[in-house]
Amino acid sequence: MNPKTELIPTYSICICNFNMSDTLRESLRSIIGQITQEFEIVFVDDGSSDESVKIALDLQAEFPNMRVVALDRDPSRKLGETRNESFRLARGEWCIFHLDCDDTVGPFIIDFVRLVTNLDKGFDRDMLYAGQQIHMAKRSFLLRHGPFQNIYRGEDRDFYMRLISSSSWIVIKHLRFIKRIPRTKQKMLLKNYLDALDQMTTYLAENSSYRAYIGASFASRKIIGSKTLLLRVLLAPTVRRKARNRTPISRKGYPTHSEFVNYRTKNTKSASEWLETVGENTQLGIDRSIFF
Repeated sequence: MNPKTELIPTYSICICNFNMSDTLRESLRSIIGQITQEFEIVFVDDGSSDESVKIALDLQAEFPNMRVVALDRDPSRKLGETRNESFRLARGEWCIFHLDCDDTVGPFIIDFVRLVTNLDKGFDRDMLYAGQQIHMAKRSFLLRHGPFQNIYRGEDRDFYMRLISSSSWIVIKHLRFIKRIPRTKQKMLLKNYLDALDQMTTYLAENSSYRAYIGASFASRKIIGSKTLLLRVLLAPTVRRKARNRTPISRKGYPTHSEFVNYRTKNTKSASEWLETVGENTQLGIDRSIFF
């Protein structure tokens, strides 16, 4: 056995997938090509019906520090719970997540890790470090302060809301180095349909007035677009049925929208600003064109 495969990684890149075979290989290769033996990839498939698992296993053969976990399909398990499962399976002290299987990741993961681990020295508590489409936190923190709610959309924002009371979430401004991989119109239409369906179902499970939801949609039609507005109207009968069977999430103790916005604004800084705030060295040898 290769002794390198027996090393316990420091960093676990936690990736969740469902039926993304068309972009999966390109996405995973963009990550595998830049990480070292300090990293592992925990790939959790949520019961895909396409070639996702086969593709992941092929890549696992090339990169032994990748572990593929294929779950049986369970419609009641949403993305939030799949993320929780990836954290439970992780072996590293740190988890890196929020990397989607239809994105390519530029060669800056190690730079981001170096930035976060240095920032972490300056705080007296564990934190969720949110970059631009990439997040990082200690595994123990995620398991202790989580788990994510078992929802498909908005699981990240819901988690942020719960972290505000303990001031344990910060946002790091930097240039985006993660890009979306183009998909076929058919796949994008299906994704948009499922997104809209789930968002509406969650809303109606927690708020009784469908009329108020549609009214708010009409009021914001210049932002959401006429196609999304039409989709929301057409989905009304289906959503009403689904909402009756969905247990609403308790939002007791959550901050108000204005409190959330104020916290996020106050706690969003560039890498150099955060390093100066916590009294850490800004000369980290990372790509300054991206992070400073």
